Amino acid sequence: MHRPLYRDWTFPKGKAEPDESDEECAVREVEEETGLRCTIGEELLTTEYDDARGRAKRVRYWLMRVESGELRFDHEVDTARWLGPAAAEELLTYPRDLDVVSALERCLPGPAMEQKPETEVERLLRGRPPGQIGILVPDLRAALARYSRLWPAGPWACYLYGPDTVPELTYRGGEGTYSMWIALSAGSPQIELIEPVAGPSIYHEWLAARGEGLHHIGVYVEELAEATRIMAAAGHAPIQSGYGYGVDGDGGYTYFDTERELGVVLELIERPGRRAEPAFVFPG
Repeated sequence: MHRPLYRDWTFPKGKAEPDESDEECAVREVEEETGLRCTIGEELLTTEYDDARGRAKRVRYWLMRVESGELRFDHEVDTARWLGPAAAEELLTYPRDLDVVSALERCLPGPAMEQKPETEVERLLRGRPPGQIGILVPDLRAALARYSRLWPAGPWACYLYGPDTVPELTYRGGEGTYSMWIALSAGSPQIELIEPVAGPSIYHEWLAARGEGLHHIGVYVEELAEATRIMAAAGHAPIQSGYGYGVDGDGGYTYFDTERELGVVLELIERPGRRAEPAFVFPG
């Protein structure tokens, strides 16, 4: 399960109430945090560690069987996933939780957990490595100087995107009127620095709430319209898009709110056949 306050992936757990056994606590906490009513089975293991405040923690884990209920979440948890051991090991935040996965594998005969079929979104993204890392900045030229000192990724091609240069703009289901300066690095994956200019836009929202930093991961696709259809069918409606910035009226991008699944926004990008000349190049 994912806890947004701690930004971690871990297993359900909690503190026992007065006069409550550890076993009763485990069953109650699982139901409170996931909505699943379970019967307790074999004990897996006990882990011990010190939390961020230096307090000693001791946690016992059991196998459980789901009897009723469906996944729902309280204020501490915003999502949960059924995963096989390998996928769980990749997602879990804390190394100590890997011992729980290993204990589970030893207890269950055959495949530890049934894998769910691959979704259309997973099929769309599988085998497509991130092609772009998007970073929001309040001042493009200051950011160019700073990032150029950190990473020799130049020269940076810089463009002003807006209604005059990107004919088809959308923002949260309606027409878009936003504009922004962008700087594209050389190399792969490409680093994109974005300074919002006119709004409203998802860039302004993100900067106001979080400040400068990582905003999105960009993945290149052959047909943006079809990729957008697949994402929308899976419940991910576009939150912002633009099309037509290429010399021949092609080239586009669409953003999706995948922060819960990926931790960042996902951008799908259809590269233009010919890109316009940049407004300026840095350094230059």
